[in-house]
Amino acid sequence: MTKAIPSPTVLHDAAGAPAFAVLTWADWLVLAGRLADSDDEDEADDIAAFTEARAEDDGFALPLDLLRRIREGENAIKVLRKWRGLDQAELATRIGSTQNNISQIETGARRGVRRAADFAAALDVPVELIKSWL
Repeated sequence: MTKAIPSPTVLHDAAGAPAFAVLTWADWLVLAGRLADSDDEDEADDIAAFTEARAEDDGFALPLDLLRRIREGENAIKVLRKWRGLDQAELATRIGSTQNNISQIETGARRGVRRAADFAAALDVPVELIKSWL
């Protein structure tokens, strides 16, 4: 009998394409255990890739409720800004912009893609994460 693979929450980028798969920690442990216990030759490459990715893990994690809010349509910059305890003016100062510009990005009137690295640094998140949501 084949065991079911844990179902991830799929987060999409601004274009609607799948960008990230999020698992609960319990599901992650189940999946990791299955990979480690596998003796299937075809899975050997998967196990090696998993081990390599785990070694490169920088430990960055977002609370699941934030990821859910973003997945449900809330603006990622706004969610991350509030999570970091910043108001729009403080974020604007950190990235060398204006509060009005931050407001426009958070409401979708502007995208802010050119400032992805600035947002990532100010919000202390990986730039790839910001790019996937802008």
